[in-house]
Amino acid sequence: MKFLDKIARRIGYMSVKTATRAYAGAVNNRFTEDWKTFYTSIDRDIYMALQILRARSRDLVQNNDYARRFIRLCMMNIVGPSGFSLQVKSFDWVQVNKEWTMKYDELANRIIEEAFKDWSKRKHCSVTGTQSFIDIQKLIIQHASRDGEFLVRKVYNKKSKYGFQLQVLQPDLLDEHFNRDLSNGNYIRMGIEFDAWKRPVAYWLKKLSPSNEFYSGYQAGTNYDRIDAKDIYHGFETEHSSQSRGVPWMTASMYRMRMLGGYEEAAVKNARAGANKMGFFESDNGEKMLGDGVDAQGNIVSSGEPGSFEQLPPGVKFVGYDPKFPSEQHGSFVKAILRGIASGLGVGYNTFANDLEGVNYSSIRAGVIDEREMWKSLQVWFTESLLEPLFEDWLDSAMLKKVINLPFVKFDKFNAPRWIGRRWAWVDPMKDMEAHVLARQAGFETSTEIIAEQGGDIEETYASIAREQALAKKHGLVLKFDEIKTGSTPAPSTPEPDPASQTQKSNQELER
Repeated sequence: MKFLDKIARRIGYMSVKTATRAYAGAVNNRFTEDWKTFYTSIDRDIYMALQILRARSRDLVQNNDYARRFIRLCMMNIVGPSGFSLQVKSFDWVQVNKEWTMKYDELANRIIEEAFKDWSKRKHCSVTGTQSFIDIQKLIIQHASRDGEFLVRKVYNKKSKYGFQLQVLQPDLLDEHFNRDLSNGNYIRMGIEFDAWKRPVAYWLKKLSPSNEFYSGYQAGTNYDRIDAKDIYHGFETEHSSQSRGVPWMTASMYRMRMLGGYEEAAVKNARAGANKMGFFESDNGEKMLGDGVDAQGNIVSSGEPGSFEQLPPGVKFVGYDPKFPSEQHGSFVKAILRGIASGLGVGYNTFANDLEGVNYSSIRAGVIDEREMWKSLQVWFTESLLEPLFEDWLDSAMLKKVINLPFVKFDKFNAPRWIGRRWAWVDPMKDMEAHVLARQAGFETSTEIIAEQGGDIEETYASIAREQALAKKHGLVLKFDEIKTGSTPAPSTPEPDPASQTQKSNQELER
């Protein structure tokens, strides 16, 4: 081996020993023998695991406290209590003093916003008539976080007021086992038909009767309906460029979450058994112990209850059982596991575990800011995956049906939505507001940015203030707005100049 290493160094190659040390993660030994050493395509991995992952994710959400907490956090922080709010920003270019400036079409914007607000009601929005647009947003986030993806069908219903409705579908209707190559050059992967550029062309959904759906579930379908891709909204978080389907957001933490649930269940049962302190009577002439019955093997079964006393059969001695578990380290162990789970889910431990013990302003602020950036990122994903294309389709249908009586030739102008997601209260409102004021005064931040950060719009905010001032003036009220104190030392004021000295200085300059 040394002789070969010398030759390898002379011709420019590394030795085998050096090569193995170059990447420690590639070392093969008894500690890494169960570590995967090959890889397949991401679609192949998803194909092999999606059905199991989805089933286990749903089971966790139904039966595990922490999994259910995560799904609720997703709904609360991505959608929020009021859903995404719409602001239309259509405008015209007008010339003022030989300069072109942007002027918002306030009337058209208000007409479109009011129409969309009306469509968002249950009777217009969903095909079932039982879900408002806020309900649909929350349901879609549940599907995405629990099942890994959402599937929504557009329904163009001439009988509905706006001619456009939504049908939220179970992702199970896309059969991951339906794969084939087509004669026209397209191919179907896990229920989705793609062209040569991997652009979705159609979605093949299982045909299910109501009875099959109820009794057999979504796995029973063998026939398919081919739905054109333009009639489907399909969204998932893309982690690979060639990925066709999504996986549950809890995938990385599911195993640990399951194990922790079993650990806590065992700890609770053990603690309960330890709390049942029982006493026994011994008698050499006692009768045979009957207990509370027998099991399938004929063994006597005796249940434990606090304060219960039983008699032992002759010759049987009692061996005490005093479990010491859960131990004193139980709490710290659970915390350590929950921190790992929270990291895999991308949420803060304190929020996820409802644990604010030992938290101060600085630490909670750092954790909250990082977590909120993740929620904002998911809001952007949700907006681009659903809200923006949905608004364009809805506006097209509403204008064609003349529910919105605006010229269709200006469709591109009116198709200017701005979606505002849920925003959060500050951890310490006074300190954060002071920071914004200082940044505004220094020119590092604009009022538009500050208002937008809180989920508002500067034009609407200023318009509301103007309306309030006009209303106050109408009723003869004088509103006093105190100046916000930032705690900084105000700049020294410049003394007013003396008129006499100013006149004398001017005369001296004239004489010169």
